[in-house]
Amino acid sequence: MTGNKNQIITWLLLKSDEEVFDIKKRKEKRKLTQNAYYWVLINKLANKLNISKEELHFKMLKEYSVRYQILLPEEVKPRGITYYEEKSLISKNRKLFKSYMVYTPSHELTKEEFAKLIDGLVTECKEQNIETMTPDEIKRLELI
Repeated sequence: MTGNKNQIITWLLLKSDEEVFDIKKRKEKRKLTQNAYYWVLINKLANKLNISKEELHFKMLKEYSVRYQILLPEEVKPRGITYYEEKSLISKNRKLFKSYMVYTPSHELTKEEFAKLIDGLVTECKEQNIETMTPDEIKRLELI
């Protein structure tokens, strides 16, 4: 069920008291045009800096993506996490833990979070004198 507060309450009132439901706030996902624009700029900047687009993408995530820190027992390796860095070794209660910084992959970012990632990339492209206008922006300028 997707709907506003009143729609969901009305829908729930029609359900049995024995049923159990999970409710979560809907987040707007990034748009495909944002994604395409991001990768065009990644390719341009990676070529200019002479590094791989994957390396640059990870650099952008480290600088501009949502991140969080986790602790794992020293012998446990992170699984199911794509973008992370080992930060330090910590001792707690005579047990060793590794601290990791985990970076949220771009496909998991909300529209607003992805916009911040793009803004950071645009700034870095401009520092390298790389054109950052979208095709729509260029068309609008041609009409003026």
